[in-house]
Amino acid sequence: MKRLSNLTLQYYQLLLLFNIAATILWTAIFIFDSIPVNAVSFFVPKSIGYLSAVALHYYSYEDSYFYFRNAGYSIWRIIISAFVVDVLVYLLLISLSFIVRTCLH
Repeated sequence: MKRLSNLTLQYYQLLLLFNIAATILWTAIFIFDSIPVNAVSFFVPKSIGYLSAVALHYYSYEDSYFYFRNAGYSIWRIIISAFVVDVLVYLLLISLSFIVRTCLH
C-alpha cells in the first residue's frame, strides 16, 4: 500500500500545476457567487479538469507511463487514486472558500 501511495503522489505531481490552476479558478468562481451551490457545480468542473489533465499528460508524455506500468500497478488504479487525492484537496479548499464566502457576505 505504501508503494501505491508513493506512485500515486508521483503521478499526481505530474498533473499538479494544471490541477492547481483548475482548483483556484473554480474556487474563485464559487467565492464570487458566479455559480449556484450544489454537488454538480463542485464535481463536474473538477472532473472535467482532471480528465483533461490526464489526457494532456497521456498525449504529451506517453513514455512516462511505462514507469508506472513496470512498478506492477495498473495505470487506471494510479489515476483513480490520484483523482481521490485531488478531490480531497478540492473539498478542503471548497470548505475554506465557503468560510471566506460567508465572512464576505
